Amino acid sequence: MQIMEKKNQICLLFVAIMLLKGTCAYAQRVFVDSVYYTLDNTAMTAQIAVQSNNTAVGDIVINDTVTYEGANYAVTSMANSAFADCNRLTSIVLPQTLRNLGREAFLQCTNLTSCIIPDSTITEIPFEAFLKAGLIEFRVPEGVTYIEQRSFEQMPNLQRVQLANSVQKVSPWAFYILDALQDPIYNDISRS
Repeated sequence: MQIMEKKNQICLLFVAIMLLKGTCAYAQRVFVDSVYYTLDNTAMTAQIAVQSNNTAVGDIVINDTVTYEGANYAVTSMANSAFADCNRLTSIVLPQTLRNLGREAFLQCTNLTSCIIPDSTITEIPFEAFLKAGLIEFRVPEGVTYIEQRSFEQMPNLQRVQLANSVQKVSPWAFYILDALQDPIYNDISRS
C-alpha cells in the first residue's frame, strides 16, 4: 500500500511540473523595438511589461502589434508600474489596441512631457498612473469613464487637462497638488 501511495505522489508531482512547465511556455518576456513585452502565445496578445534598468529612453511609439519570431501579437494591456521611474522617457504614444493601463504606469517619469492615448481604448485612468510625471498637458481620451484617486498628483509642470465627455466619475484627490495648472478641470462631472 505504501508503494502505491508513493507512486501516486510521484505521479501527482510529475503532473504538477508538466502543468507549470506548460504555463511558462505560453508567456515569455521579450524586448522588441526598445520596449519589453510579455507575450501570450495562446491568446496571441502582448502586455507592455515592466521596463527594467530604465530602458525606456526618448520618444517611444508603441504599435498595435508586436512581431516576434514571425508571429504577430496584439498589444492589449500594460503591466502595473510598466514605465515607473523611467526618467529618460520623454514622450509616448500608446496603441489603439490597448484596453488596460496599469496602475502606477508612469509613476515618477519626471521627463515625460507627452503621453497620447487614443480614443476608445481604455475605460479608466488607474491609481497613481501619472503621479509625479513631467506632463505639461494631458487629454483624457474618449471612452474613459473613471479617473481613480492620485492619478494626477504632484505634477509640477501640468498646465492643462482636457477631460473627455465620457468621464462620469472622478475620485477625490485624482487631481492634487498641481501648482502649474492654468485652467479648471472639473465642469459638471460627478466627483464622488
